Amino acid sequence: MREDEEEGRIVFAGHNAEVQLRLTEPLDPKTRPRTRYDGKVEQEKYYVPTGRLRATLQIDYREGPTFEDRDSRPLESQLNRVFCGIYRQVVRAWREERKHQAFRRELEEEARQRAEAARIQAEREKAIADLVSWVSAGKLKVEELQGGTITVTSTGARGGVLATPILHHPQVAILGVHEFKPRPAVRGGQIVIRNLGNLSLSLDHRVVDGAVGADFLYDLIRRLENPPGWLGEQEIE
Repeated sequence: MREDEEEGRIVFAGHNAEVQLRLTEPLDPKTRPRTRYDGKVEQEKYYVPTGRLRATLQIDYREGPTFEDRDSRPLESQLNRVFCGIYRQVVRAWREERKHQAFRRELEEEARQRAEAARIQAEREKAIADLVSWVSAGKLKVEELQGGTITVTSTGARGGVLATPILHHPQVAILGVHEFKPRPAVRGGQIVIRNLGNLSLSLDHRVVDGAVGADFLYDLIRRLENPPGWLGEQEIE
């Protein structure tokens, strides 16, 4: 709420509504004789204060009701209607403002969550890139291999066809990747040559249910069979 002394009004401002209460003093028109420059007399109109008060309600730049002191209905008896009208408009503006603030908070929260997700993803990608570079350079230390929850082991590098890896406590799973090489496969009723290999998964059933482990393994197989479905062109190259 702000008070505008120059225009004699009190403004209740909300986000989508503005209620103005203008207080003025009505003037009564009067006439009096006035002699013109050519000597003729004419009636001149002028205004005199009435000593009464007029209240006008303006809502969203639309002229609202006007209440005025009269002999039959003095302004004091109409003030209740004036302020009830103001109250309704102020409440409406307040509700609109609350909706606007709630919507703005939702947008800010969504932006914060997106920024947080992007930050976490960037940290993960950097950690993976650092790990790959350390492994490639032979700089990975034994202590940096401790504390994991799952291990990926490769017997395929030595020509292993299939194995059942043994869990290393306290890890809960170990994935074995075995040799992939050209083998005969049936595709569309024809025997063709495809790169085929085996995957194996050992689980600690005290922690992971076998069905969950099987779902993970089958999903991994589907992804390996269709790299464009989850990798970009640069990553495939």
